[in-house]
Amino acid sequence: MENNKTYKPDGLNIIEDIHKDLLSQYANENNALSFKKLSYLIAKIKLAIEVMNYNPRLPLCQIEKEIIKMCKVDSSIQGVDVKIYFTTKFEKIDYSKLANLTVNV
Repeated sequence: MENNKTYKPDGLNIIEDIHKDLLSQYANENNALSFKKLSYLIAKIKLAIEVMNYNPRLPLCQIEKEIIKMCKVDSSIQGVDVKIYFTTKFEKIDYSKLANLTVNV
């Protein structure tokens, strides 16, 4: 039962939605001052998206929500303990880096 679902860093989806909304406002704006402000905001949000994609964090909240959804299907499960192992470039497990996520349902 291997699931290779890829998660984005927490908050990235929200920032990408804001970016899309600002781009749509940018296209509809006629005022030069508002145009300049929107351009500035779009540039800052685009930079934030690039930083989050470059330096992602573990999306533990998204993983926890998915686990809770799976546990609600089977009512006999009361909680889950997940160990996250990181691998090196050569598929060796790096035991110095370990994350532990405990979910109580």
